[in-house]
Amino acid sequence: MQLWHTLNLPELFNSLGSNEAGLSSDQASHRLNQYGYNELPEKKALFWKKLLEPFKSIFIMLLLGAAAISYVSGQNLDGTIILIIITINMAIYYSQQQTTNRVIKSLKKHSEQFAQVLRDGQIVNISSRLLVPGDVIVLGEGQKIPADARLIHQDNLYLDESALTGESLPVVKVVSTLSAQKRLYERDNMVFSGTYVLSGSGRAMVTTTGSHTEFGAIAKLVTRAEPKSPMQQKVDGIVAKLIKVLAALALVVFGLSLARGIEPSEALRFALSFSVSAIPEDLPIAMTIVFVLGRLKTNWRLQPLGLQVKILI
Repeated sequence: MQLWHTLNLPELFNSLGSNEAGLSSDQASHRLNQYGYNELPEKKALFWKKLLEPFKSIFIMLLLGAAAISYVSGQNLDGTIILIIITINMAIYYSQQQTTNRVIKSLKKHSEQFAQVLRDGQIVNISSRLLVPGDVIVLGEGQKIPADARLIHQDNLYLDESALTGESLPVVKVVSTLSAQKRLYERDNMVFSGTYVLSGSGRAMVTTTGSHTEFGAIAKLVTRAEPKSPMQQKVDGIVAKLIKVLAALALVVFGLSLARGIEPSEALRFALSFSVSAIPEDLPIAMTIVFVLGRLKTNWRLQPLGLQVKILI
């Protein structure tokens, strides 16, 4: 990993193959193919995974099993009704997914950022997606920094880096060379993606873009799967135990049906129907509501005692 804050300006220019006049259009085009767009990558699921997503539900699988048994036993009407219900459910699910994706794409389009860059020795406005290492960006008051960059010129430049480091006070930036031991919040010769210029002006040479920036590293941590909370673990445990109990009861129902002389296909369809209707799919929601109401009731009782209790939802 290159420590950009430790290089002096000649070393920086040599390492990035650039200079104070920035890159040419041909150089920028070649580097764009090499490094890719300056944006955080999206997690894209494969088409077949998206297609099978709704079928991960145990309830859908049970309904499909009931439909198959209905057709095998000659109950075509019942099987068709079940398939229609499943189809409607799938259509609603895919429609919601498409609507969500369109909204996200629209928001990304409207939030597209532009930056002033030196290209072919001239200052031009380009989309921040097209920035590449070696570009020289022009910084001004109120601007959001589009990529990690090393300062090569500054005039009373102050930045808000609270989104990255948590520092609430303005951070002064200077053109200097620092030691390798300097931590992120101490690198006052660097500007970082996602931070804002509060005052002053300057120019900086882009060092890293996209997911390789410091902000991109944080984004990778955020996108990791979060462990379930203790309450979620308890609810999942209760649901798992109930499903096991209901599965055992379904086997008993199936056995009793056979003992009463009911045809195996009809008995199996009855057992599946019993399982679908008995499994508490809304139990997590119900327990959450009960938990919230319990907190509200506790707060209401404590208020006459002069205690101030915050309701956390």
